Amino acid sequence: MARTIRCDNAECEVALPRLALAFCPFCGSAQTRRAEAAEAAEASAQAPAVTVATGTPALSAAGASAQPVPAAAMHPGADTDAARAFEAHLAAELGDAYCSAGQFQALVAYAGRQWNIPRARAETLLAMWLEQHHAVNEKQLLAELDGLLHAFTHDDRKLDKKERQDALQSICTPRPGYARGLDSVEAERYLIEFCRINSVRVRVGLFKWQVP
Repeated sequence: MARTIRCDNAECEVALPRLALAFCPFCGSAQTRRAEAAEAAEASAQAPAVTVATGTPALSAAGASAQPVPAAAMHPGADTDAARAFEAHLAAELGDAYCSAGQFQALVAYAGRQWNIPRARAETLLAMWLEQHHAVNEKQLLAELDGLLHAFTHDDRKLDKKERQDALQSICTPRPGYARGLDSVEAERYLIEFCRINSVRVRVGLFKWQVP
């Protein structure tokens, strides 16, 4: 069975997939439980550092002097200046309050080239900026849609009409404070791709089930 967690809204009582959901897709309530996100962050923090050039673990404190010192460590204000410059760039680039998954990756890559911002740091800055400005984060919404589809199809590898409708509606409907939800065309494309990759069948006609 797929792991679930109760919605934070006591009146909702919906069992949600155990994911880092910012909002309940059914009642719209903000969610404070981030169990798997916290576990992933902790695992990432505990993972050994890897050098870009050799792919080997970085030296311990005893041999740290042999490693180059990051520019941000030499100049503490550099990281803040780079973050501010990146945020100003985001304000100019994301005027329509919608950041596609492809645009998300392009902006993260640009931050690395232009200001030497590490990828993980750039992703965090971008995700925070989108949330603060109520701009749609397509990458995050697609991850939430993926979680819902896995929860609906975990047991029987089937996606019935109601489950399909609920999944698309919960992700495409604008959340409180947002002007838009996930683009419906992109949501439908992702749903079909999900079914094909995971051999999930949908109803065709009255009695037939097949992978779309």
